[in-house]
Amino acid sequence: MIEHIHVKTHLFYHKLIFGCFIATFAMTGFAQKADSIKPLKRNKTDPPALLHAPVRSKQTDTLHYISDDSLRKVYGKNIDRSEAFYDSLKTIAYKRKWTSILYNFAIKNNSESEGLENVISTKDLPFVSYKGKVINNIEIIRLKPFDTLQISTTRKFLSKAGNSLHILTRQSVVEKNLLVKKGEKLDPVVISDNERILRTLPFIDEANIQIVETSANSDSVDIIIITKDKFSYAFNPVIKSINKFSFKFWSVNFLGLGHKFENNLSYNSNRDPRLYYEEGKYEVANIAGSFTRGLLTYKRNDLGRKKYTVGINRDFIPPTFNNAYGSKLTYVTYPKLINTSDSTTQNLNISYSVIDAYYSWGFALSRKNMSVYHPPYLMISGRLINTSYYSRPYISADSNLGFRERTTVLGGISLVKNNYFITNYVYGFGKTEDIPYGFTVQINGGYEIGEYYNRPYTGIILAYGDFFNKFGYVSGKLSVGSYFKNSSFEQGLADLLLRFASPVSKIADGRLRNYLDINLTYGFNRLPGEIILLNDKYGMKGLSNNDLTGQKRFITGWESVYYTPWYIYGFATAIYAFADFGILAGKDQSFIRSKVYTGVGLGVRIRNENLVFNTLQLQVTYFPRPPAGADNLEFSSSGIPELQLDGFYTTAPVIPSFY
Repeated sequence: MIEHIHVKTHLFYHKLIFGCFIATFAMTGFAQKADSIKPLKRNKTDPPALLHAPVRSKQTDTLHYISDDSLRKVYGKNIDRSEAFYDSLKTIAYKRKWTSILYNFAIKNNSESEGLENVISTKDLPFVSYKGKVINNIEIIRLKPFDTLQISTTRKFLSKAGNSLHILTRQSVVEKNLLVKKGEKLDPVVISDNERILRTLPFIDEANIQIVETSANSDSVDIIIITKDKFSYAFNPVIKSINKFSFKFWSVNFLGLGHKFENNLSYNSNRDPRLYYEEGKYEVANIAGSFTRGLLTYKRNDLGRKKYTVGINRDFIPPTFNNAYGSKLTYVTYPKLINTSDSTTQNLNISYSVIDAYYSWGFALSRKNMSVYHPPYLMISGRLINTSYYSRPYISADSNLGFRERTTVLGGISLVKNNYFITNYVYGFGKTEDIPYGFTVQINGGYEIGEYYNRPYTGIILAYGDFFNKFGYVSGKLSVGSYFKNSSFEQGLADLLLRFASPVSKIADGRLRNYLDINLTYGFNRLPGEIILLNDKYGMKGLSNNDLTGQKRFITGWESVYYTPWYIYGFATAIYAFADFGILAGKDQSFIRSKVYTGVGLGVRIRNENLVFNTLQLQVTYFPRPPAGADNLEFSSSGIPELQLDGFYTTAPVIPSFY
């Protein structure tokens, strides 16, 4: 028997109209506001007195972070920053006398670099000496992706061509991403956070904030914000055969508005239709300066599954925004072959929607040294998830319960602390990277109300990360949670992830760093059909098939990456070696009795930090005992996105995913 739920169709359209309203609001995020930020005006005879010059002296593995003892530590040797950024900055700075003086104050020569290890006292922390001073004015300097000073004739031609195709980020877009305004008192932590936020924007390559006193011993300052764009357009053709290929093209800064516009076309001569629109995404990173993101997506696959999503969300950004929120509506439809009660099969188009909304609020547990670093926060959060079906198979107490309608209400309480240190050559190719350190202790609980039965849920998440002098960066996360039904665990999960990144070593003008990842995923009393995989995406590089499945998985992955000194037209190269070990076990199997899979290999990664293209990866993997369907030797090429580590702030109560 097939059940069609037509009576609720009007409810879906109400949700869809509501979602479209949210999307329309999100899409208006490009509305430009009046220019509140104007160029600085000063007399030619009055050069700025620059008291704060952040370390910009091209330093190697320099890990700047604010520790609990209120000291800013600098660890490691001097590193190579992006030469293009500093050349570009110099080009712009020397167009005016006062900015040329600013450049000479702010940018040190490599020969002026300090020694290996320093401890700088609180008074020398970034921006601290300007605490409480009134912001008199703000100036924004925007650089194009390929602005450079000293380059060859050929590269100069290519740079001009690239810049002519690029639409520079609008000044109003940078303004909307500022946490500070004219007339406010300067907060050092807010300024530091704002510099980091600008760097994390997908269309910004580098960002730097400088403070300039308006006059000697003045109680007011001017802020200079320098941003350098990435070339925002990219494409990625994937050719599997002459009869099957796809073409993806996107912009992370559509028309200079800071919007992401992504499209993917797919062609397959053996299907109908042969050519279709496979995926689309439109994302607004910041709606009208509220730091709220808006998102519209569409996705389909060869099996006829279609997914539509619309949503908004904002992160926790203390002390400016001490709350976070989000709301997302998802509609999914797909064909499925259903076994009916009379032992026959019938095709049915399944359709359902999911509404997911959350809100969290936090307050500082200490006000001590808040101008130096973020204190611990206590966060309280709530979440509502509703799943409704519009077309589904017949369900009963003992059949097709995967299609049951349900509403889950979750609540969480968290103790969190989150700060950042600045380094490079962790996951990037020399650009500035903001690496989080701190901790999370989150306890979640809730109740699922659904057809045929209800059940409670409880879970806990523990996370920690920090840099240890002369040892490296270590982070770990433990997630444990389960539903409870008839006094037993149901859909339970325990997941442990440990990560290690060694200090960087300088070898022949290049940089070497080692990485170690350990992951244990243990599912207990999972529902029929719920499985996890061991493949290229989940722990075993180079293994492309999806035949290895189970409910328990243990993975250890080691990787050694050498960031070479070779730069060709802005493209940096890294060579890496790796070894992966993985074990999969079934529901009633132990790891000891399960087969161990091993893969070792070499590869090369190529990336241009000026571009938004994914990193090109070429790799060869050797499997001593390959699984069924795989060869001993596997070659692969792929585009991998830039990895960014999550911070330790929590936004919503979560039910860890089993994948």
